[in-house]
Amino acid sequence: MKKLLAGVLILGVLLAIAGGYSYLQEKGPSKKPDTTRAKILSYLGGLECYSYVETGQITRTNQTVNITLWGGKYNDTYYFHEKVGELEWYGIIVNSTLKEKILVNGTFNNVTAVLSRDEKAMFLSFDPVRVAIHAIGVGKLLEKDKTSATYSFNITVSPSRVIRMGGTITVFWSGKNVEKIVLNVSVIYPSGIYEKRELTAVLGACKRPQWLDKLSK
Repeated sequence: MKKLLAGVLILGVLLAIAGGYSYLQEKGPSKKPDTTRAKILSYLGGLECYSYVETGQITRTNQTVNITLWGGKYNDTYYFHEKVGELEWYGIIVNSTLKEKILVNGTFNNVTAVLSRDEKAMFLSFDPVRVAIHAIGVGKLLEKDKTSATYSFNITVSPSRVIRMGGTITVFWSGKNVEKIVLNVSVIYPSGIYEKRELTAVLGACKRPQWLDKLSK
């Protein structure tokens, strides 16, 4: 379990997602279609393969961690890679199975584990595409222009049933594809722990990292 938590800690620790699909925005007494939302959700929901680079800060109990995370999805595999000082971490999730490789002081440690609901949510909540689909789906439109749209949201993370996450998400939209996602959110855990996250993710093309083969075996 300690080795499993190492992967969580290097990511920055806990967060999650939940939601649904809402295509209407409240404006006065009537509801008008939010066509931008519908287009963004259609695009993100149709991505079977993608990559991203996610950077930013996570603050928890007055301690701030800067992160740079390389990740993505290839077929049904979610993958993550991060390096912090002498610690380098690679991980993949297929269904509820986590396989990770942790490099410490030149030595690799391999770990395979079956994740609980909360553990799976901890990892997959760092995937900006998954977060965007759920947060925008249930969110309230705050503002939009030709290149971006910002939504506020407050959700119960998934697949956890007890963790709450709320804040804003801004999607930079070219009219054809999502180029960047900015998250400014807070997470409250049942224990009372409060976490603040400010992240920017730049989306990229479908990519299968070479190291993925080693962990997929």
